[in-house]
Amino acid sequence: MKTLFHIETGHPANEDQTLLIEVGTDHCSYAFLNKANSSITALKYFLVDEFDMETQLKFIMAELRNKNFSDVLVCASYPTASLTPLKYAANGEELVQLIYDHPMQYALSDTINEWQIVNAYSIPMNVFALIKNEFPQAKFMHAYSPLLKTYNGFASEDQVSVHFTTQHFHVLVKKESQVQLAQIYAYKTPLDVVYYLLKICSELQLNQSEAYLILSGLVEEDSALYKELNHYFLNIHFAQSPSVSFVQNEYPQHFFTSTYNLAACVS
Repeated sequence: MKTLFHIETGHPANEDQTLLIEVGTDHCSYAFLNKANSSITALKYFLVDEFDMETQLKFIMAELRNKNFSDVLVCASYPTASLTPLKYAANGEELVQLIYDHPMQYALSDTINEWQIVNAYSIPMNVFALIKNEFPQAKFMHAYSPLLKTYNGFASEDQVSVHFTTQHFHVLVKKESQVQLAQIYAYKTPLDVVYYLLKICSELQLNQSEAYLILSGLVEEDSALYKELNHYFLNIHFAQSPSVSFVQNEYPQHFFTSTYNLAACVS
């Protein structure tokens, strides 16, 4: 396990905070949201090994035991998820179990009223149990849900939102302002990403020169990945943050889009 980012204000934390946790196959992060002023007071981001997740997660849980917070919201960033129109999804948990039939998975679902969609998903049983045992009050969402619930600042009808971790990227596609696709892919090289995105545009008949490609997560403008994408897409933008503030730091704001979006879902 490696710590990639560790950012904090240095000021004492109050108890009226929400602990935001994001966990996926290649990363885990936690942050603290001060609900009084909608500000993120600290964030820590780890690179993890999915085959030793239980040990690493126990270490992270122990690190959090002496922190001050009242609520816990967990973002599950795993690929086993399916978006279904609300009228066809009477039981989202049964739906995801039927589609994926993965053993040792705990099924959950989010109702996204803004889009009349149910996001049915699963999280590894051991990960779910570790978090619930440590934080019984924890509530869960899947990574697609905050992205759909939060306005991204772009009005284009055709959008391809792409969020990068170190080994995976999430894609959410809107065509004519309607959700068409939500998927998580593994990648090793920039050309892997290009291949998937070009295939998606071809299958969904999206015009590469007109559709907005909205990037977030671990990608920089001077990176080989960005330069490769720039060869094929004309409207590339970095994601904007919602109305959540963060302590000044050296990193691009879009690195933390998933945390900002999760924070915006705290009621």
